[in-house]
Amino acid sequence: VSGSHPGPASTELAEFVDEHNKEIIQRVKKVQQIADKLRSQGIISDAARRRILVTGTSEEGMSELYRSLKRGGAKAKSTFYWLLQQFKPALIAELPGEEHAAPSGRAACPWCRRRPGAQ
Repeated sequence: VSGSHPGPASTELAEFVDEHNKEIIQRVKKVQQIADKLRSQGIISDAARRRILVTGTSEEGMSELYRSLKRGGAKAKSTFYWLLQQFKPALIAELPGEEHAAPSGRAACPWCRRRPGAQ
């Protein structure tokens, strides 16, 4: 989130992830892509990424990923939230809470309702 963006604090995003973790674990299938992004951003370790990727199903992988996020705290969970906006915007839009998606279906910031790149 850029400095000019009026977005939420990491703790608010972490609370959103915690509140909806069961549904996120069940519905997110792009485990490897998300784990790779989290690793490249230094949010999870190589060992955590390997544990995530050797699981048998996407649900097991997401469960392991969530355990790694819990160890990383609010920063890890807020980074994960923004990755969900990128990889699974429809899920974010469907979860109860703030307005989460622009009418076009493209992910928008749930707090200011601006699309990515909008001024």
